[in-house]
Amino acid sequence: FPIETDADGQVHPRIAAPVTGQYRLTATLSFKGGEPAEGATILNVHGSGRTEPADWHFGPLEIIADKPSYQPGETAKLRINSDRNNANVWLFLHISGSAAREARRIRLDGKSLEVEVPLDARDLPNMFVEGVTVHGAKVHSAVRQILLPPVSKLIEVTVEPAKARVKPRETSALRVTLRDAEGKPVTGTAVLAVYDKALEAISGGSNIGAIHESFWNWKNHYDSRDISDSIPNPPGNLLRPKAVGMESLGCFGDEERGFGKGGRGGGGFYSKMMTRAALAEGAVSMMADSGPMDGVMAGAMHAGANPIVVRKDFADLLKWSGAIRTDAGGHAEISLDFPDNLTTWKARVWVLGKGTQVGEGSAEVITSKELLVRLQAPRFLVEGDESVIGAIVQNDHDKPAIVKVSLELDGRTLEAIDGAAQTVEIKARSEARVDWRVKARQEGEATLRMRADSGDDGDAVERKLPVLVRGLSRQDAWSRVVAAGAKSAKILIDVPGQRRPEQSKLSVRFSPTIAGAVVDAIPYLVTYPHGCTEQTLNRFVPAVIARQMLKDLNISLAEVRAKRTNLNPQELGNAADRSAQWKQWQTNPVFDEFKIEQMVAEGIGKLASMQNSDGGWGWFSGYGEVSYPHTTAVIIHGLLVAGRNGARIPDAMLASGIAWLTAYERKQVAALQLHVEREVLRKEGRKIKDPDRYDKRRSDSVDAFVRLVLGESERDSEPMLAFLYRDRLDL
Repeated sequence: FPIETDADGQVHPRIAAPVTGQYRLTATLSFKGGEPAEGATILNVHGSGRTEPADWHFGPLEIIADKPSYQPGETAKLRINSDRNNANVWLFLHISGSAAREARRIRLDGKSLEVEVPLDARDLPNMFVEGVTVHGAKVHSAVRQILLPPVSKLIEVTVEPAKARVKPRETSALRVTLRDAEGKPVTGTAVLAVYDKALEAISGGSNIGAIHESFWNWKNHYDSRDISDSIPNPPGNLLRPKAVGMESLGCFGDEERGFGKGGRGGGGFYSKMMTRAALAEGAVSMMADSGPMDGVMAGAMHAGANPIVVRKDFADLLKWSGAIRTDAGGHAEISLDFPDNLTTWKARVWVLGKGTQVGEGSAEVITSKELLVRLQAPRFLVEGDESVIGAIVQNDHDKPAIVKVSLELDGRTLEAIDGAAQTVEIKARSEARVDWRVKARQEGEATLRMRADSGDDGDAVERKLPVLVRGLSRQDAWSRVVAAGAKSAKILIDVPGQRRPEQSKLSVRFSPTIAGAVVDAIPYLVTYPHGCTEQTLNRFVPAVIARQMLKDLNISLAEVRAKRTNLNPQELGNAADRSAQWKQWQTNPVFDEFKIEQMVAEGIGKLASMQNSDGGWGWFSGYGEVSYPHTTAVIIHGLLVAGRNGARIPDAMLASGIAWLTAYERKQVAALQLHVEREVLRKEGRKIKDPDRYDKRRSDSVDAFVRLVLGESERDSEPMLAFLYRDRLDL
């Protein structure tokens, strides 16, 4: 019989089956005489009177539900089919995860049986039914997911604007209506945001997801094991390295065994299946159409407004309210005062009700004019710049218009080179551009105002334009040392002639010794709260260097501690009082030889405990730690520096670290050399042996750093130096 698809490409035929049994339904469709497409399905018709079981053909075990989705309180009718006559089947019902609330043993009536399963709120938002039967010396199982969309938890939010299009500065309104799944009004509090829709184009769309996904985007999962027999799963073959193991032929030599092939059902609640099941039946309507409202909500233009109003009040957020209260009928009305933007405003409403009932809705309102002008100007100008200021005049009337366009400038910051008004004729539903040349005279903020007047209609827009100074902020620094026996030192300063005196400043800072700056920094390193390998090293090495530097300058740590004062040049007052306020030195170990030696010993001891058994270092010590070349090189370099500054470094720790770096470098040299040899073989067209062996195209910055540290350790490597020189431009 002929069929024809509807607008959605679907067909809903009604078929009367003459008797119970299995029917094959086929359909052939074509579009505009094109190549036909054919599809088919099997239709099972069950009824009174038992038919011959041999006339039915099923799989080993099937579970079929009578509906795609249900609600709590309904009864799911499940059809259990099997290719085994009068098979015994265990049904596990209301499964969530790996546990079921009920188990039934049934016996099929021939090859099929209908089973009724009552559903309640505990099954939300879904549950699973598993059937298991044994025949043919095999275990057969089937799983069916039963969907219960929580439509009772969804609120339908309708947002209706009083007018779909309004004028700038017009007052209008929105009506918000809340309904539950049964269509009853919902009294509660909603959140409203009205913003410029252009923001979504800039941000790539809204950054707020659907509210129902935050509360109901979950499903119960099903944990299964696909077991086709009852033989225990062996741990596997014990093989020698690189030996080829025997493949499993299965229990009867005809198939692979199915142990460990588990699966998980479920996923996001609003998956495609759930959407078709719940939304296709009209159970949930989260979005509302934007249509006109009753006349009682119609907005009005401001009475007595000027024929041409200068638009200068622009906003990206029109309204936000976290307390929109609906009345007993589920309605709320919100007044809106629109600014001067000519744009599309998007209104979004979210609601969270009792029992985590959620919903959202949106609508759009357009602010427009039939004759409008858009100002085109740069974001800023600099003194002396010449620029073009443009006006795009758009005529949305159904007839042509003769428009007079003018530019007005306030203040002396910006000056029009030719500021005369211009008259243009614009066709219906078209636009025209008018330009003026301007020059920035001095720093400040210019006010630009453009008017478009056609006699019976007009528009004007105002904008601020910054004009920046032609120059830049400049800072110079000098340092001098007053030599021993001298009383002064000279500094020659070049003072710009066009500087701004009110923004010019000369600061002089004086310190009698560099020791003050050095000892100030040590406590921050000592008390640093983190403790990876590199941070541990960088705690005590600077302290060792500072101690050695002070000794080289013949500066007594005890004298620095006794005489030190607050040398902050921006603080005035008695030096003793300022010194009493500067208490940081009390916890600074650099003033005490014993304490600094103790700190160095603790640091070396911790690094020794963090050293791996192979001699290298990783980021942290512990089980499974791996040594890294860069980290190890950093530690060896720091230990060498500390040793040159008087720290006692254990020879064994240093030697094992250098040995690890040396071995690493040899491996890299071998990989680099192997790549060179393989390139020669490739050019000669010869086969490469052992292609899985590691090679390296070029040396890198880590190789250079490792070579630097090994060079400091007096370990030479001519091959690596040659590769580094070869690849020096790529480092």
